Amino acid sequence: MKKIIRFFVILIILILSSALAFLKFVLPKGSNFNQEKLRPSAEKKVEEPQRVQTKDVFKDNQVLNILLLGEDTTPTRDDPEGKYKGRTDTMMLCSLDPKEKKARILSVPRDSRVPIPGHKTQKINAAYAMGGVQLTAKTVEKFLDCKIDHYVIVNYNFIKELIDSLGGIEVYIPRDYKKRDDWVIPALVIDFKKGWQTLNGEDAVKYLRIRDIYPVPDIGRISAQQDFIMSIFDRLKSPRTIFALPKLLDIVDKNIKTDLNYGQIAYLGYWGLGINRENISTGTIDGYGKKLDDGVDYWIVDTEKARSKYREFFQQEKKLPSATEELRVYRLGKDQDGTNPIQTKEQIEEKAKDRLKGKHN
Repeated sequence: MKKIIRFFVILIILILSSALAFLKFVLPKGSNFNQEKLRPSAEKKVEEPQRVQTKDVFKDNQVLNILLLGEDTTPTRDDPEGKYKGRTDTMMLCSLDPKEKKARILSVPRDSRVPIPGHKTQKINAAYAMGGVQLTAKTVEKFLDCKIDHYVIVNYNFIKELIDSLGGIEVYIPRDYKKRDDWVIPALVIDFKKGWQTLNGEDAVKYLRIRDIYPVPDIGRISAQQDFIMSIFDRLKSPRTIFALPKLLDIVDKNIKTDLNYGQIAYLGYWGLGINRENISTGTIDGYGKKLDDGVDYWIVDTEKARSKYREFFQQEKKLPSATEELRVYRLGKDQDGTNPIQTKEQIEEKAKDRLKGKHN
């Protein structure tokens, strides 16, 4: 559905949740960690101890692939109580390389038309409604000829609470934008003016719902998502963040679901805090938008080209352009310092304007 959350700070969620678990050691009861497994086994379930011992999640120092999904339970006119949990419209595959100390994030457009195992060829985000995270993971594995080790799922409320806890986010709006959507409950009302705006969590979610100002809506939105991830990453690694840890832990625990257990999360936290933003690369599955005879708009992808993109991106030998070589659109709060440097306002504005022209370097 087109009303759902438009972006994902999922890599950051993983790193943040890991760091918090590592620092606090004891997670609250009722945690969403250690959810259903991607590949259920007949082994008897063993309760996790309250005091966490770090556990190496990397097997023989091999690359770890984590499927990052966004789940939306926003009440709508046909689901006023928000009980339907089959909506997900953002999908990223995150590869963590322990040898090179690198993270790579490949975005899969939600409208990608692919075969879903046991079902017909349709939009890839339909897999979640049909079979949850297990079918979604299986679909991505078949599509890209890869193996997924774990998953992380977030809901949009995480974004709202995270931004508020960090003191807001300053963004550049490339043009005036108004929109009203009465399908969601309560109605979504967006009214942004061109220029620099400091947004709270609720307004940040509204801003990230915007897609129709871009020539290629989903791809423009994905580009914004990836830049947003890098800015969040900078802020979370700032020493200032330590004072917000108790609140952040609660936010993470309420709003994410994952099959990673406590020990694995703690280990990833320790590992993730050592990553530099220069070692984080982002990419997107190529394709083109087209409305087919069934009247549905799809992102048409070539399976072989998509698999080639996956191999080149995740198994690359040459260094990809780093995130710091790109211009950044977002600035968090107003307490920037040497721990998370930003580009000039002129550079940031220029990149935001480029999005309107369909440029996503």
